[in-house]
Amino acid sequence: MKIILLLYSVLATSFIPQLIPANRPTFDRNFYQLPGTPYFDHGYEWWWYSFVAQNQRTGELRPFYIQYFVMNPGLALKEGLDQARFGEHPAYSKVVAGTWGKECAQSQSFYPVTSFHASTEKLEVHIANNRADERNLKGGIFVGKDGSTIHPHRTFDSGSLEWDLQIQRDVSFSFGYATSRLLQRSGAFQMLWDVPGMKSSYSGSVIWNEEVYDVMPKTSFGYQDKNWGADYAKSWIWLSCNHFRSVQSNSEQPSASLVVGGGQPTFLGQSLGEKVLVGFNYQGKFFEWNFTNLLNSPKQRINMSENPTQIVWDISIENLLHRIDIQFVAEKSEMLQLYYENPNGIHKPESLWNAGTAQGTVQFFKKQGLSKWILVDSLEGTWGAGEYAIP
Repeated sequence: MKIILLLYSVLATSFIPQLIPANRPTFDRNFYQLPGTPYFDHGYEWWWYSFVAQNQRTGELRPFYIQYFVMNPGLALKEGLDQARFGEHPAYSKVVAGTWGKECAQSQSFYPVTSFHASTEKLEVHIANNRADERNLKGGIFVGKDGSTIHPHRTFDSGSLEWDLQIQRDVSFSFGYATSRLLQRSGAFQMLWDVPGMKSSYSGSVIWNEEVYDVMPKTSFGYQDKNWGADYAKSWIWLSCNHFRSVQSNSEQPSASLVVGGGQPTFLGQSLGEKVLVGFNYQGKFFEWNFTNLLNSPKQRINMSENPTQIVWDISIENLLHRIDIQFVAEKSEMLQLYYENPNGIHKPESLWNAGTAQGTVQFFKKQGLSKWILVDSLEGTWGAGEYAIP
């Protein structure tokens, strides 16, 4: 059976996606994925949103994130749990929100699985009074100093964050047939990823600790993705940026968008080694470097690093036609350290740095002849969001 699944994966991810532009949501995984898979009883699923907003009073720009999350829902429903459970086999839903930069903060509110409702046919997620659908995002977190709404074994920042937002997804990036229902039903991949809103425009408002922030489409530099699976990758790399300026032409590039995701994925119980996927939208054209696609044939160099004050993304990846060199940096003083536990209740990874104010450069090349690389453009990016999990 494993051999059949492996052959299916190789053939499907190598040939079929070549016929489908990567920036079209052909494989819509924004819907609830866990039911009907092994991950339903032993797994997690989350929807992630990030964007930049402007303080009404001061004009300051500040990045925020919001996350809707469910853990072991099938297990909770089988056992009839009517409250959030922590420990060896946790079962709960939660809403997480935070902000990066100076005075960065994160808060979480936990709920029983019975407070979680999601559709397998369209994007529609409810956790208590928090809602998300294809065009709207509404909710709030209110964490008191007594810690009454947070995980009993962790401490998070007290305060409040409310949001009422509209979202338009402009560019998407799909993992392709590697996230097909057949492979999901087999539990082949330990962790799955999809990026329905690689480049997204947000509008609306956020209220953080009584300060009102306006969210405007042109300056939201927004992003939305999701993850689900039975565990987390051994190491973890993510980077997103939607605010670029061309060094070559000294001009804003409003259509430019970058996403990097990867780490050490596991397929059918076997580690695939350190891998990354890269999607890049440039002047209306989409380019991808996808290790699941043999025809894409990417070669990569990954040199993630941590020093006492910074996290550094240093990644170069090439296929037969294009190469992209990515160098971004984020200050630890403006980052968060996020906490995740896996479906067995084990805190993994040990250290997960999370940024929303990363900045850096992207150099994009095309191949001339058999071996010569010609620089197409050099871009400077700001308001980048990213993560680095150290195993």
